[in-house]
Amino acid sequence: MQRNSPTVALTTIKAHLTALKAFLSASERQAELTSIERLIEQQIQARPAMTRVPVSDVARNLDLVAQWLNEPFLGLRLAPYSSRHHPHLSFFFHTSGFPLPDYLLILERYIRICTQVMTLSLEETPDHLILTFTPDDDIPISVHQHEGFAASVADAVYRCFSLRPDKVSFRHQRALQCDEEYEHYRTVFGCEPFFRQSDTQLIFSRPRSFRRAFSDPDSHIRSLQQFEALNHKAFPDESWSGRCRFLLRLLMYCGEPQKQTLADILTVTPRTLQRRLSDEGTTFRALLNQLRMDMTEQYLQEGKLSHEEITFLLGFRDRGVFYRAFRQWFGTSPGEYQQAL
Repeated sequence: MQRNSPTVALTTIKAHLTALKAFLSASERQAELTSIERLIEQQIQARPAMTRVPVSDVARNLDLVAQWLNEPFLGLRLAPYSSRHHPHLSFFFHTSGFPLPDYLLILERYIRICTQVMTLSLEETPDHLILTFTPDDDIPISVHQHEGFAASVADAVYRCFSLRPDKVSFRHQRALQCDEEYEHYRTVFGCEPFFRQSDTQLIFSRPRSFRRAFSDPDSHIRSLQQFEALNHKAFPDESWSGRCRFLLRLLMYCGEPQKQTLADILTVTPRTLQRRLSDEGTTFRALLNQLRMDMTEQYLQEGKLSHEEITFLLGFRDRGVFYRAFRQWFGTSPGEYQQAL
């Protein structure tokens, strides 16, 4: 069995198209705006709700639009519009109450969960915070996606913390010809870019008040309570099951999720949480097990993570606990399951 083709959620496509409209409107390019509006209608109507689009199609269309508009820096120019219009990512433009490390690690975890285009990792040194963006080498990612991804994160950090990176580097090559072209990068990142580097990175000076995120469990819960409150305000009709699934993915980053912790984040009692989930035909344990099963199947089919890494991402204490759970779910071992793919 071949691994599933990486995809992008239709909500992300809508955010990009809305951003394109906003950019063209602000640039007073009415003729192109009219054509883009038709494109938006055609693309949205052609796909049913809650579908996903292959990453390769998105990359190809971005390149075509950039050529059509004669915008070689389209990813950079769309990033501020696109991120702020994305239904969930927009949350990260309103969370300045978080300590910076909590913010960055929640963002890192969110991106790992929600996109197959790029992963984000946070590294600490005595003097710097380093955000590294790693695309899947098997996925044809457009330069506009690559630059736009980094620009969106830099924009979010700046909006919340007024913090610009000391250095920005990209894996791909560009030959900038004039100061005006450099200015596109200075506007977004506050510094000039370096190309053809080993990694795409944003490097920030480490704040003096920096502390390790999640070292204080109470602080972590308060941060996630703010996260949930803002997310629920944006999506008031989301089911309890949907709210819990998303929060459980975040909680698994820190280990085995507990019902009490989930209830605390949702500001209800465990009994109330149990009743809400029961009304939707599920339980805390069933929801967690199904989520872990779904994530396990995805990771094994993609074939890029070790069993140790999967154990960590699912919040299990050790590999033995993961193996026992896996055999209960699928009646076989992870290794045997992968051999049968």
